[in-house]
Amino acid sequence: MTASISSNPPYTHPSTKIELQTGCTYYLSDALEILSSVAMGCDAGFGWGPCAWLNFTKPNGSGIIIHALSTKTGNDKGGDDGRFTRLYGFGVRGNTGPPTHTVSIEGLKVTKQSGPDFADDQGYHGPNVFSINGFEYVMDTVISPTEMSLKPPTVLLKAVQGSREFKHAMQGAGTFPFTSDWKGYAVTFKRIENNRLVEKSYKILSTTPTGGDPGIASGTMEVSEPFEWPDGLYTATISGASIKNAPARANLFHGIDSRGTVQIENMYVLGFAGNGISFDSSLSPSAFPGTVPNTNLSRVSSTFVYGNMGNGFAARGVNSNQAFIGPVNDFTNNRGAGIAEFSFLGNNYLSNHTSFNGRADRVGITGSVNVSNFLSEYGEGGQPCASFGQNMVVIGGNYGAGVCPDSEAKIYIGGTAATGIRDTFLFANGDTATGNIGGPVTKLVYPKDNLYILTVKDRYVSIDTSQGGPFVLNFLNANAYTGMEFTISVSGKDRAAFFSPSQLGIAEAKAGETVTLYSDGDRWVVKAKH
Repeated sequence: MTASISSNPPYTHPSTKIELQTGCTYYLSDALEILSSVAMGCDAGFGWGPCAWLNFTKPNGSGIIIHALSTKTGNDKGGDDGRFTRLYGFGVRGNTGPPTHTVSIEGLKVTKQSGPDFADDQGYHGPNVFSINGFEYVMDTVISPTEMSLKPPTVLLKAVQGSREFKHAMQGAGTFPFTSDWKGYAVTFKRIENNRLVEKSYKILSTTPTGGDPGIASGTMEVSEPFEWPDGLYTATISGASIKNAPARANLFHGIDSRGTVQIENMYVLGFAGNGISFDSSLSPSAFPGTVPNTNLSRVSSTFVYGNMGNGFAARGVNSNQAFIGPVNDFTNNRGAGIAEFSFLGNNYLSNHTSFNGRADRVGITGSVNVSNFLSEYGEGGQPCASFGQNMVVIGGNYGAGVCPDSEAKIYIGGTAATGIRDTFLFANGDTATGNIGGPVTKLVYPKDNLYILTVKDRYVSIDTSQGGPFVLNFLNANAYTGMEFTISVSGKDRAAFFSPSQLGIAEAKAGETVTLYSDGDRWVVKAKH
């Protein structure tokens, strides 16, 4: 289809069109490599109802690869630049194939026995995944051509206080059984208690593929001692695995693999042994150092990405930034994360939906300058929690799988989360503040937390006096908090008394009242009270 427009300069432009015939299925024996910009699709199609299908029959084959700046040949001459391609209205379907490697794992280190060498510029890095013994492990970094590290495996568990048995509680892509490879390693749970991250670990004694949450998932895990926290669903991490000479597949065969700027609209991407959509600017070859694959300013909208062995959508690399992912994409039943944001500077996400993905709702890179924005996003329960990098901004949204307790997002404003740092979003009945920029709510209960000393992290404080009072909240000198404001709400049947070494503009707040105090450097001033 593309041979007539892909090999001879001058380059063509999106006005060159490949129109697929509505109602037809096209069978391709290998990847469709676009080497010159083109508009391809059919106008009648939309995400759930593609007008045509491209079926890629090669096992472990990629779907559409959009090349840019000689990413196919490494040669700077010839028609090898498919940037600004537009794909719209049709579906692409992959064919998951056999193992590509034989590997062993000890802890979080993978050693290759057979198969292609591990190479970062070929995709052997996070957030891509390895399928090993029926479980998808997230890649981390290449150590050598024969060794690489993994990220700690994550699972969604149903735990009951006092029980030594954890049930596998994930839906959709997570309905695979536990693996016995984890025996002897630790499973670790995390949660927020009194505004502090707390974790507990249990040694795994055995696993079984049966006895999970009936009708939802299978598998149970027996651990060394009874679970101490309240009943519920928890995202937990496994410290490692022990595997010898197991078949494995590197899931690097993506549905739409873009090396250049692209517009993807009203598409359906299904069943590839890799990510549904991959924007990875760290791949090679390229004849243009410094302008390696570049997906900056791309767009993905109204697209459905289902049932892929990797992530639904993944971005990685120094030139995979400022893309607009939205509105209303759906990333569901993928074995990796729904959305994996590992780019250098970050991208923008609007009103996307995730559900029943195996490794996470959303996951963001940490230790990076990535400043991605997530606006009005939606994630279903039944998948591990969402996690954001420390410079990311989360505005609104509904995170039914919860936000991971150790998520590091710079700013949360509004929105809801089912578990984890749910108080960050100020949606529970006791959360009376109208917004939250810069930190979670500190929940204090009388008498357990009485005489609490306010810190710079306690910008929003909720005090529960249903068990009595008065509750005494200690303020430090106003000059230690110059220019800062603190909002305190009181519920229950008694008051909160305020104590400070420096003068306060108010002595107490009664049950049902909310007060905002501001430090002018000399004293605490009442900024608002209702």
